[in-house]
Amino acid sequence: MTDRAPERVLVAVNGSDSSREAIEYACRVFPDARLVAVHAVDPVDSGLHRMTTKGTAADYQDRYFQQRADAEAFLADYQAIAAERGVDLSVVLRSGSVVEVILAYAEEIDADQLVVGTRGGDRSRSERVRSPCVAERLVRRASIPVAAVV
Repeated sequence: MTDRAPERVLVAVNGSDSSREAIEYACRVFPDARLVAVHAVDPVDSGLHRMTTKGTAADYQDRYFQQRADAEAFLADYQAIAAERGVDLSVVLRSGSVVEVILAYAEEIDADQLVVGTRGGDRSRSERVRSPCVAERLVRRASIPVAAVV
């Protein structure tokens, strides 16, 4: 590990308060780095598990596009937060498995630091017990340092 400051910092976000805190942390700690916020909408998990058996393909598609629109809105909010702090923040919206998208994009931009909030989304307690959260999976799998913002 080197002592040099990261040049490219990827902030994984999901629209939660914790993601906002991760953006604020990255702006404060890495103001001179190239900051990029990335969000992934998983088409397979776009609320499909919450649909009743009466849900239609159109319902599923509407949910997916609504999630993308919501993401565009909170990504723009994050850019405004960074701008208020005098920091330039690029944003990226991709489709796919959340952890896979984040890790692949980190590699694509040759990120040397990952920042992620630890309390996000709307998972129930039983879901959190059954499956590790995105932050935990990123900490375990990333090949670069991860700052998990609590």
